[in-house]
Amino acid sequence: MATLLYLGFAYLLQIDTGRAQAAFTRAITLDQADPMPRLGIARIRENKLEAGRIDIETAASLDPAKARDPHDPCILTLPRKLN
Repeated sequence: MATLLYLGFAYLLQIDTGRAQAAFTRAITLDQADPMPRLGIARIRENKLEAGRIDIETAASLDPAKARDPHDPCILTLPRKLN
């Protein structure tokens, strides 16, 4: 699953949201709690703000400790205007 997450991050950094979502969706099938916020960020990058927000809030409710982690690497993939 880690490989899928790294692949998803790489695609997000390249602004290839379609491939990022595919990698994160596959990762979700392996661990439903972990990759969801990353899928949310991919959706936000596509201007699907409501769907992205829902994914991020769901993930935060599943793992509140991680949601508060300022060192979570997904922060690096947020669009600049949200960062």
